[in-house]
Amino acid sequence: GVEAPAVAASPAPPATPAAATLASPPPSPPRSTWIDQGHAAVTAWFLWSVERLDQFFADEREVDLPRARSFVRWRSDVKLRDDGALDASTSARAELQLPSLDRRLRALRLTISGGSGDGLDPLQLGRTRAPDAPSSPSAGLRLELLDALLTQTDLHAGLLAAWPVGWFTRLRLRHAQPIAGLLVARFAVAGFWQTPTGWGTRQDVELERQLPARLVLRLGSTGTVTQRSRGYEWGSELSLLAAVGARSALFLGGGPFGATAVGPVVETWRVHARARRDVWRRWLFLEVEPGADWTRQPGGHRQRLRYVILRLEVQFDASAPSGGPALAGGG
Repeated sequence: GVEAPAVAASPAPPATPAAATLASPPPSPPRSTWIDQGHAAVTAWFLWSVERLDQFFADEREVDLPRARSFVRWRSDVKLRDDGALDASTSARAELQLPSLDRRLRALRLTISGGSGDGLDPLQLGRTRAPDAPSSPSAGLRLELLDALLTQTDLHAGLLAAWPVGWFTRLRLRHAQPIAGLLVARFAVAGFWQTPTGWGTRQDVELERQLPARLVLRLGSTGTVTQRSRGYEWGSELSLLAAVGARSALFLGGGPFGATAVGPVVETWRVHARARRDVWRRWLFLEVEPGADWTRQPGGHRQRLRYVILRLEVQFDASAPSGGPALAGGG
């Protein structure tokens, strides 16, 4: 090629106060405060560690962060009980973005859910289910009113598959708060109206702690009251979640459940475990859940019920996961 002609270097201009200021090294970054530490903890520890393990189980709890893309889940459960009874349940849940809508409505989602049988949701703590739970077939629209890093608010309304046709509406607030870099507290408060129960409120609180060796310790509580509930129906559960390699996860939990109409007693104690693994494909899961319930009977004695749930799940996600629960360990 043709060489560019050499250009003689011009003498440097005399230093001026402005030039001296521009040439000075940049100021040192501000000292890290508890606000910066909390933000870093939520971003790097909570959002990526805990949430990845939660989404591997795909239980769609009230305090979960909203999914960024469309998601469809189909489950088929078979429950074998020690009294010889056999229960079967099939459920489906879809949360779909509507990309053809105006930019102002990008936060609008179409939700569809339904099921047959008992809807054996393994982490359903309360007896009163949300309007979009598998045992209440529904179709509706959910609008994200606020979607910040720590706080989300959404408005959900739609129809319930019943005769005559029912309807529901719900306003929900979710918030996550790091505590001293050790715990993450997550809250969800919802007020709703639905045809089967009338007006109601629901509160969910969870404390989560990331432990070494890809473990998450969780303490969760929920409470629901409606116009037709047995007073204030409540539940609490202490659980341990563990990532095992890149394709498997384990769960162990248990706790008390009750209602104020029953009195100041624990109505049911429950202990259960779950082993979950994707098989053949990253969107196909097999799960086994052994457990036992001790339910209080009239007179004060408790009846024990042991069971095993076999679960098959198929997922359809707009963004296929590039990793499994191994990401839950932070790397």
